[in-house]
Amino acid sequence: MIDRQMLKGVVEMALLWLVEQQEPYGYELLRQMSERFPDLQERTVYAILRRLHENGDTETFTKECSGGPVRKYYRITGKGRERLQEMIKNWRELERMIQELGI
Repeated sequence: MIDRQMLKGVVEMALLWLVEQQEPYGYELLRQMSERFPDLQERTVYAILRRLHENGDTETFTKECSGGPVRKYYRITGKGRERLQEMIKNWRELERMIQELGI
């Protein structure tokens, strides 16, 4: 099992990436993340989404779906886009340093 602290940062970056790409609704994000991170708990995903929103990295909007309930969708903000780019830059740098060690 992956260390929780390490996973938390990666999940945050992955969620911001997915929000930037798709403007998804919450359950859709949860499904996509669960496929890639099977041990990830639902409450963790929603807690990170809530924090991203509170920090101004994402905004939410609702839309009615034909024959279904109103869903809350997520959209990345300019601040969130800058933060995502910084996270990706840091990830690449970390990846480079680990590779230099031969791991």
